[in-house]
Amino acid sequence: MKRVQGKSFCGKVEVLWGEPHQPAASGPIYSKVEVAAKIEQLTAVLIGDGEFSEATIVVKLEAADLPDLTIIDLPGLVRTTTAGQSKSIIAQVDGLVQRYLESERTIVLCVVPANVDIATSDILERAHKVRAGSIFDGYGACDWPLVRVSFFLIGARTNKDKHVTL
Repeated sequence: MKRVQGKSFCGKVEVLWGEPHQPAASGPIYSKVEVAAKIEQLTAVLIGDGEFSEATIVVKLEAADLPDLTIIDLPGLVRTTTAGQSKSIIAQVDGLVQRYLESERTIVLCVVPANVDIATSDILERAHKVRAGSIFDGYGACDWPLVRVSFFLIGARTNKDKHVTL
């Protein structure tokens, strides 16, 4: 998302996947209402009959009322597979999450459901290991400032005190 003063809403969606062409659902986005549908369409193309894709769906939005912010929604960690799932999904998700955790440019927002004991949260432990020596050094994995959520919608405030729905 990018704030562009005086600009009305515009956007585009594309897939980073190593193919020479873009799926049909890629292209311009003309309203905020279209964003979720475009993501769902591209997810269906990428996943197909499979269960996981390492391709990236990139959504670029510009408007005067949007914050300058990049959000990357990663899958949750997978510990076990269910019937019909490939065991390789565990390593695929693990590798993807690890690449973003190790990036110096990443601010990690670990989402832990309210009904889960944070002392046993894998993602908090992994983020702490990667961030040793950073501003979080000295905090134990369970000593970080946390907001526990028990609902599906998370909000944040920008420095201009405008509400952003994530």
